[in-house]
Amino acid sequence: MGRPLKWSVERKLPLVLSILRGEGSVAEIGRRHQVSDATLAKWQDAFLSGGAAALANGSRRGQSSRETDLETELEEVKARCSSARSWAASPARPSACAGRSSSPPLVDAAAPAVIAEPGPAVPL
Repeated sequence: MGRPLKWSVERKLPLVLSILRGEGSVAEIGRRHQVSDATLAKWQDAFLSGGAAALANGSRRGQSSRETDLETELEEVKARCSSARSWAASPARPSACAGRSSSPPLVDAAAPAVIAEPGPAVPL
């Protein structure tokens, strides 16, 4: 069985923390877990720069690019909904059912109701 092509955060974090705690060198931990020194060094640098960004923002964590994308998309959807609501409330908008009456068909209340009894089909 070979090494995973993509490592999850849950698998990367303990390795990076082991290096930072001094539990082994980058080379030792890399050998134990079949990860190259360069890859471990990249993970460590990314971890440390992410921590620095969180400290610079004054928060425990910075906003991820996914969160930023979702917030942008949410604002776009809100804008579309707002414009759709204002269009729907506009008295000058064209009817969605142009040419059709929205009222029910008129029924002659004086006409007797006809109820057909089930029976054999009669050819016409």
